[in-house]
Amino acid sequence: MALKIHDAYKKGDVLAIDRLLGKKQFDAVIALDVIEHLAKKQGYELIRKMSWLAKQKIIIMTPNGFYKQDPYDGNKWQIHRSGWTVDDFYKAGFTVRGIRGLKWLRGEYATLKWKPWIFWGIVSVLTEPLVYFLPRLAYQLFAVKEIES
Repeated sequence: MALKIHDAYKKGDVLAIDRLLGKKQFDAVIALDVIEHLAKKQGYELIRKMSWLAKQKIIIMTPNGFYKQDPYDGNKWQIHRSGWTVDDFYKAGFTVRGIRGLKWLRGEYATLKWKPWIFWGIVSVLTEPLVYFLPRLAYQLFAVKEIES
């Protein structure tokens, strides 16, 4: 029996979420690999709107810094328009952790830079505990902002 928990999707402009949904409607609002596809000013606008929607926290995951990415698979929205740093998130009131291993192991499209990929993939996994606490060294950032009630 299907739970039908995914029946009420809304499709629209992410920067219009405040018009599609109500204030403080969700415990947490999450944007995974979204903010880097917006210009920096639009990214800060998205953070404000996510804070408006969330009761408890907002969570953002994005590459650490700017990584060039062009459109692919016919999808113009895949282009990266901004890069986000630990300091960007700290200044906006986030706690930041590093994920996906050391930054210099990966390149465009988050692919490992060297072969054999299995070896470098293991190296990336083994560096996860290090970058978790030293996010400036990480390929990707996991940023959490607690919403004050």
